[in-house]
Amino acid sequence: MKPDPASPAPVLTPSDWERFLSERLDRHVTVSYGRSRTTPLQAHRPRAARSAARSWRVRMHSMFAAAPVEVRAAVADLLASGNRVRGSRSVLDDWIAAALEKHPRPRIPDEGLETRGRHHDLARIARTLLDAELRGDFGPGRPAPRLTWGRSRKRRTRRGLRLGSYDVEIDLVRIHPALDQPAVPEWFVRYVLFHEFLHAVHPPVRGRDGRWIRHGPELVRREKGYPDLERSLEWEGEHIDRLIRSARTGVPMQTRRNPAAAAVRLLQGLLFPEDSRGRRRGKPQRLA
Repeated sequence: MKPDPASPAPVLTPSDWERFLSERLDRHVTVSYGRSRTTPLQAHRPRAARSAARSWRVRMHSMFAAAPVEVRAAVADLLASGNRVRGSRSVLDDWIAAALEKHPRPRIPDEGLETRGRHHDLARIARTLLDAELRGDFGPGRPAPRLTWGRSRKRRTRRGLRLGSYDVEIDLVRIHPALDQPAVPEWFVRYVLFHEFLHAVHPPVRGRDGRWIRHGPELVRREKGYPDLERSLEWEGEHIDRLIRSARTGVPMQTRRNPAAAAVRLLQGLLFPEDSRGRRRGKPQRLA
């Protein structure tokens, strides 16, 4: 018997879920509510070596506050088995599909979106993509996603950096504000935008195992054809640590100087050292 998502059920708080799952799984579980419709249930298990000391983290859609008994049991079974119980998977999938139809999609007003940063204009960069690499992917029947710079938040424990994201539920591309600085070239911001636009062109699909596939073969093929891919990936690999540090501290990255120009300045300093007043010693050089 399939659970009815419209049937009345007690309102469950994240704390209620934590107590229930911790008892069923015999380990500490922390639960938080979100609004993701593509991944309404996510579980983060600690590594085996640390599993006894660390909690499991579960994030679920807020609609799970009204989950009936059968769905709660299915969630516990799937977490315990690593998503291998077919019966529980079927119960959960059916209930989620029915519940999402009754759950309104979130909407962010355009007034809260910012495309013009201090150094890079996302709207202008996006137009170059829509006129070239993404020409024909969007149109009157399928407008391009909305754009915005993300919010700047300092995090001392930041170990990674999500440069961009595409929210399929609200059709919105967000770009991390750490990229809005002089040291980040515009062509790199353009590549990040291109990647996120591809997620709108090729949205996530479910695989045979029920998991969502976000980087499908067609998306990968399109990205490999991007003309500036190699240079963009090289720049990211070289500068990602500095970007993470900048996002964590709020201090802008320093633009690296031209090595040749630095060598010339060093040579000039050796040939013409400054006196105590900061003036160059030696005869002034005349231009030919």
